[in-house]
Amino acid sequence: MKFSRAYKKGCLLAMALYFILASVAVAQKPNFNPPFPRIGVIYFYEANIPQEIWKYHDLIVTRFWYPEIAREIKKHHPEKIVIACNNVIDGNKLDGVSDAWLVPTVDKSCLPGWHNNAHPGDCLYDGTDRCPQVNGMRWNDYLAKHLADRTDWTVFDGTFWDSWAGGIEWMQNYDKVDFDRNGTADYNQFKTMADELWRESNKLIVNKMRALTPPGKIMMAHEASPKETGYLNGIGMEGWTGEHWEWKFTTTLLPFANDAVTPRVSFIECKASPHDFQRMRFGLATACLAGVYFGVDEGAYAHRFTHVYDEYLADLGYPTGAPQQIKPGIWVRYFDKGAVIVNGSGAPQTVAAGELQGGPYYHFLGGQAPQVNNGQQFTSLNLSGSNNNTTNQTGDGVLLLKEKKTLMVEIVVDNAPLNMTSPGSDPAVFTGNWTQQDPGNVKGTNAYALNYGWVGNEDGYRDHHFPYLFTPANPNGGSQAVYAPTIGVAGEYEVFEWHPFHGNEANAAQEATNVQCSLQHRNGTTAMTIDQSRNPGQWNSLGKFHFNAGTGGSFTLTNKASGGVVMADAVKFVNTSTELPPPGGGDTIPPSAPTGVRVKPGN
Repeated sequence: MKFSRAYKKGCLLAMALYFILASVAVAQKPNFNPPFPRIGVIYFYEANIPQEIWKYHDLIVTRFWYPEIAREIKKHHPEKIVIACNNVIDGNKLDGVSDAWLVPTVDKSCLPGWHNNAHPGDCLYDGTDRCPQVNGMRWNDYLAKHLADRTDWTVFDGTFWDSWAGGIEWMQNYDKVDFDRNGTADYNQFKTMADELWRESNKLIVNKMRALTPPGKIMMAHEASPKETGYLNGIGMEGWTGEHWEWKFTTTLLPFANDAVTPRVSFIECKASPHDFQRMRFGLATACLAGVYFGVDEGAYAHRFTHVYDEYLADLGYPTGAPQQIKPGIWVRYFDKGAVIVNGSGAPQTVAAGELQGGPYYHFLGGQAPQVNNGQQFTSLNLSGSNNNTTNQTGDGVLLLKEKKTLMVEIVVDNAPLNMTSPGSDPAVFTGNWTQQDPGNVKGTNAYALNYGWVGNEDGYRDHHFPYLFTPANPNGGSQAVYAPTIGVAGEYEVFEWHPFHGNEANAAQEATNVQCSLQHRNGTTAMTIDQSRNPGQWNSLGKFHFNAGTGGSFTLTNKASGGVVMADAVKFVNTSTELPPPGGGDTIPPSAPTGVRVKPGN
């Protein structure tokens, strides 16, 4: 049979289009095997610019009722893993949930779960097949369907069970549970009976939900038991501080790393001050040992802030073998492009290059924690550690590379300390007549910030969640905001300013068009004018300048302008030096002329 030239050409075009579309479809899939270190975050509130805030993260866990967050991330970063978090396993009240599904007890008391009756309705429900049917459904049917139906699987790559309970033996009223409803506590039949039935119910719920979701979606759980590796893809460890380090590492993290359902996705969310670089290194190196994702925030329950570190830019490649204990409490894991060392001994330890395989290894040169990230060849390192008791155990860790590298994440100085000022730097300092913008009034803002959720005075975080400050323009000035970064390595930095539109939407107010500002750098002061009516919600370059190490450089924004509203949000400093001075040396690089600004003579 002969075909016309046009027909053949059409077939070739169709085949080409098929392969193009197929390649695009493959490109849209999440990357469940990124190189190490693997960076993750868990965040429970609305976020206006998640694609910018979490650009360095491989894993983002957010509430399933915020699909717009996942949608925005996937639009810009389709390779990132975005997980839908729920919090209903322990009985946060849902419409249509029958009290007949509550975990039965011999005295009708509540099995309170994690929250221990702190919230109304926080009682555990019976996920076993002993649970009575109501309208043709048991609790395990209802919960699986509830979550599967309400999760947008076009943008979410799996689900994370918050408030999960991998066992119930430790809970109040455990000795009164009566799953078989025979009037005798299961505890009195045999001690672990109720706990084993509970774990069977967890498996039922997960498997029923898998059956209702598209193929390839993952299932993770908060503080899951290592006995649950057979049906979960991973565990989430919240509020990690390093306590009971060896026990948690060997009995929980490693079993999930080796035996969980594939693809395996677990994370450590470290509880630490953003400036606690030792705790961060301890957690990040531990995560690399165990093959899990890592992030830092302020605590175990709120998950409101995100901190970014130089180490997040490292590329260790992939492990060449399993973690090794080279001496008591000192663990090492080797990668294609480096190694990690962890001191989990609970005491100070020194590790020397001769104790490692391969090498030579190098510290990267970074702008944070220069005493560790000094760019030098690794010879030996004192790793901190203490162990007054296992609950307060501290440790340390380090990432080492096979090649010399400079890794400096941009330095952001924001209007608030934790939201989003970089670790190691202080937030902007305000003088004059400024007003903190209430996030409740600007849900549609494109300010550089996270956390438009619950923040209260009672926990000391009230001043951390305001997206930006504003003040009326004044031809005579009188108010100013000073942004002074902590520069770890002297050199050339490109400076950017971020301002939102004022109010809840664009064109809601008249922003000032000629805001007077100045930049203090190594070579003096450069005056400039910013038009805040243009280019809101993005980083706007102010030019490249040289800065000495320390806090001597700064950007000052004033309210001196002819009219409108002046806003103070965030400023960032991005290292652009191609030849950095040696650690401890001076800055000998000649300055570059500033670009992209209107310059007036300084004083």
